[in-house]
Amino acid sequence: MKTLDEVIKALRCTDPEVDPETKCNDCPYKESRRNDLWYVGPSCLDEMFSDALHYLKEYKNTDENYKKAIAHVTEVIDNYEKMVADYLAVNNPPLTWDELKQMRGKPVWVVEEEYQTWEYWSLVYWMKDDELTLLNENGQTTYSKNEQGTVWQAYRKERK
Repeated sequence: MKTLDEVIKALRCTDPEVDPETKCNDCPYKESRRNDLWYVGPSCLDEMFSDALHYLKEYKNTDENYKKAIAHVTEVIDNYEKMVADYLAVNNPPLTWDELKQMRGKPVWVVEEEYQTWEYWSLVYWMKDDELTLLNENGQTTYSKNEQGTVWQAYRKERK
């Protein structure tokens, strides 16, 4: 059996545009040619097409296995997302700074604990590297990233 590159090279030799006098000079199957009067056409074609068919079947199997692997990965991701959603439905961990960055226009439950405890719903309005601006019924409030977890904290749902 020839390598895939050799099969491709040989298949190029069958191109009608290639000079018939020289096209078999570099053919990997040239040692398989028969030159008898009773045989019409080169016998090397049988071997070449057999090898080409082998590689096409191998490609088909690889392609099918790839599709199965993609389906499996998609299923794993879906299961992971469901597990995360189930966890968040039961638990209510504080949002990280990176999670807050992804929540522009979405509501968060804010707990402030500086001099007294205040809890209320706000919308994530604007963020930059170290500041977060929320909108609520009292207007807008800006929070510092450095104070997250000490002075204020945001959650996905109301704390009970």
